[in-house]
Amino acid sequence: MTKITEELITQLSNEAHPIKPIKTPAFWTGCLFFVLIIYAIILQMNIGLRSDIAVQFVRPLFAIEIVLMVVLCLASNVAAVLTIYPDFYQKSFLVKIPYLIFVIILCFFISQLFMENDPLMLMPNAQSHKVECLIFVAIASIVPAVLIFIILCRGATISPFYAGSLTVLSSSSLGYLILRLQEPNDLISHILVWHYLPIIIFAALGVVIGRSFLKW
Repeated sequence: MTKITEELITQLSNEAHPIKPIKTPAFWTGCLFFVLIIYAIILQMNIGLRSDIAVQFVRPLFAIEIVLMVVLCLASNVAAVLTIYPDFYQKSFLVKIPYLIFVIILCFFISQLFMENDPLMLMPNAQSHKVECLIFVAIASIVPAVLIFIILCRGATISPFYAGSLTVLSSSSLGYLILRLQEPNDLISHILVWHYLPIIIFAALGVVIGRSFLKW
């Protein structure tokens, strides 16, 4: 009986199709970074940069904001890629870092509401470009989000909450960066409400999408 069982197992093993191993996080992250950088450069070239961009980078709070958003985008990319693997490639702590960075940036903006405005800040009409900003961030996020979701579908995601929210967090933060470098508006309340907080809504939508399309 044992011999028959062993023969059956051997036969089934020989007939089974070989399983291709999932490539490493470094591979997928590298591919993702390369494509997203090209995408960001092309989109930024098309919409342009704000005329006072060099002056704004002299302003410490603006420079810190951009650095924090770049870190959020990169950390979210890495974390999203890790959700391809059922065990997060044994780096589960990295998956939670983008959420921490998001909260830090939120506190950074809220603290500025109680500061005096820098003379270098541009303060256009408070009613200008509200919904338009939200729409731009949403549209600019579509291509990166689709690309990341395609990569995630090649793996074995068992955490659609993390996968979906991190995907949209990464893509929408990239859209935020592109718009921030173009729009001559430094009104903190405007940036907070129409640029940053919508990312929460988009991330929640990403969770819904993740649960629908990233089932293992």
